Amino acid sequence: MSTSSHDALPQGPVGRRALELASDVPLPEAGTIVEVTAVDGQPVCLARLAGGELTAFEPRCPHRGVPLCHGVLEGEQVICLEHFWRWQVRSGQPLGSGHPPLGTYRVDRQGQRLRLLPA
Repeated sequence: MSTSSHDALPQGPVGRRALELASDVPLPEAGTIVEVTAVDGQPVCLARLAGGELTAFEPRCPHRGVPLCHGVLEGEQVICLEHFWRWQVRSGQPLGSGHPPLGTYRVDRQGQRLRLLPA
């Protein structure tokens, strides 16, 4: 029986699992968001906070599916440009009542590669 390299990756909330990014993915400048693709083909938003910390989150707004990588990063919040809903990028907590949470990842640098761990 064969196993894929993803079998060993930890599971996160709601079945999300850790993602691996290739060493050549474009890294965002401070205060910006880029869309990158994990080695398994899954898209994810990668953001660099003003202080230089990298964080990652699901690429689509959980409300309407609008691409969040085209949203605005304001401090530690991502803003969806469709209805201006906001989420805290580290925890995924919505900043409005009744809004669904956003799936987020903690970024772990391993040499030249980045590993995204479900937060």
